[in-house]
Amino acid sequence: MTLIAKDKEIELCNFNEINFNFSNAEEVSFDDFISWADTEKDISAWMGNSLQYEALRKIYELQKVVFESNNESFFEIWRNLQTSDHFYYMSTKHQNDGEVHSYFSPFNTPYDAYVYFMNIISDFELLLQKK
Repeated sequence: MTLIAKDKEIELCNFNEINFNFSNAEEVSFDDFISWADTEKDISAWMGNSLQYEALRKIYELQKVVFESNNESFFEIWRNLQTSDHFYYMSTKHQNDGEVHSYFSPFNTPYDAYVYFMNIISDFELLLQKK
């Protein structure tokens, strides 16, 4: 048993238990999106350049066709293509933020991540056309 679990002053809960057992003290409102990532603490790690915008535009462009297909496999592929890591790997940030992005990315460059992603999107479009 871990030390934290033995501590009588700390109660371990999952999200549903917290939601059910505790009330909100007050409401928090933000004017813009926030994030844990990078110096800016905004969404620029995922939507900070034209590569990311184009990739997102392309995946959302397929939404209608995917939903109309009523094919669970297509929906699963489309959903997985929206995983935030894909767009994180396309970040072109520099200095410390860029080093972190490079460390976690399996691609040599953000441009490689974009090319691979767009090739997958093209293959997926062909699959959707064959439906």
